[in-house]
Amino acid sequence: MPRRAARLGVLAAASALSLSACGWASPIQTQVIYAPSDGVRLDLTDGVRVENLMVLTGGNFDDGWVLGSVANDRNTEVTVTVEVAGSSEQVRVEPGAAAEVAFEVASLDEPAGALTEATLRFEGTFTKGIPVLDAERPPYDEAEPPR
Repeated sequence: MPRRAARLGVLAAASALSLSACGWASPIQTQVIYAPSDGVRLDLTDGVRVENLMVLTGGNFDDGWVLGSVANDRNTEVTVTVEVAGSSEQVRVEPGAAAEVAFEVASLDEPAGALTEATLRFEGTFTKGIPVLDAERPPYDEAEPPR
């Protein structure tokens, strides 16, 4: 009987080690930074990032609206320039705050479902493809352009 108990103990220890190895070999997913939205996220520099950047077109949004936000985790005010399809906006963000990006694009060549290029300027120039979304589909069908 003691031999059997020893074997069961070794088997239990081996099972526990093999099951816990899954957590050791793969990253913890709650620590992975990602954009949980339809728009894109882009880190411009340490402490300054653009969140949920997208273009809505159709429905109440006519040609197109660039929407998103700029977050500033620094201790000083920052100004980020966002440009899409020849239209642009300068976004001033107070220290430790976020500010809305919202401006109309006069002529958007890309249809809903495509990507369009956004140029962001802050301590350098960054280019990123952002989604063009159909404002006639939920949840955007109830949204109104900011005025």
